[in-house]
Amino acid sequence: MLQRVDVHLSSDTHERTYVPIEQSGSWVVEPGAFGSFLGRLDLWLEEGRVVDRRWELVELTASRFPEDPEMARHVEAALTAHDQALSAQVGHTDVTLARYAVVENPLDNMLADAIRAAGGTEIGLSNGFRFGTPLLSEPVREADLWNLFPVTNKLKTGKVSGRQLRAFWEQELENVFAKNPEHRFGGWLPRPSGMTLRFRADAPKGQRLLALEVAGEPVVDSRLYSVTACERDGDAPDMLCRIPGALEPRVLDLDAHEAVRRFLARAPRLSDTLEGRAVGEDLPAVLRTQQVSR
Repeated sequence: MLQRVDVHLSSDTHERTYVPIEQSGSWVVEPGAFGSFLGRLDLWLEEGRVVDRRWELVELTASRFPEDPEMARHVEAALTAHDQALSAQVGHTDVTLARYAVVENPLDNMLADAIRAAGGTEIGLSNGFRFGTPLLSEPVREADLWNLFPVTNKLKTGKVSGRQLRAFWEQELENVFAKNPEHRFGGWLPRPSGMTLRFRADAPKGQRLLALEVAGEPVVDSRLYSVTACERDGDAPDMLCRIPGALEPRVLDLDAHEAVRRFLARAPRLSDTLEGRAVGEDLPAVLRTQQVSR
């Protein structure tokens, strides 16, 4: 009978576990994301039992691991048919926009702003994706849209009450920071535009929100607020970004990619700094892991 799992090879949260996470003698390890790390695990066995183990997170730098010419040819051949479409320029950024943070990051601020502008609503919400290479200070190409938002779901607008918004954020905070790991799901925190929140990650479920504002004003429970998010396959007609019971739901004839194209066409002033849209008062300014020390 198996008494213990020696090593759990995890992946979905894309953590960079330089040191294994140990619980009751079992290791949990992850090799990061974006193909930037390689995890090496060595196990020593005697009579069918692990007697020693070693974990190393290897950074895959270009200088240490140069491109393999044969593999590069295979990749180029596979992409050739799509080169013209994917290389088309859709905008430009003067700053680097990256997604390496759980609570807020500049890339998703831009995406949420584009979604809100496309819907013409008070609030924009984007999923808390955990992957995608940074947008560098250079032209933004069609291929970049797939890296930052890899699905083409249509945008959806509707109206929800302040009470519904509070319930939404309390549940999303639980999804990210639940003390019981089995209750965590859904990736990082959703990204707001037109809305700010302050919270305590270590507070009990349903009691994390400290402040919630729209356009700089405290949210009123009884007031209705207009929201743009993404239609999700299989959702009920009145579901809006995991908020049930939305009023006047309407699916728009455009997706997030088109929203970003239109947004960048206006040559907005983009920022590579955090704006305080979501602030955890008991968290570091930049949080890169859901494994918060308690």
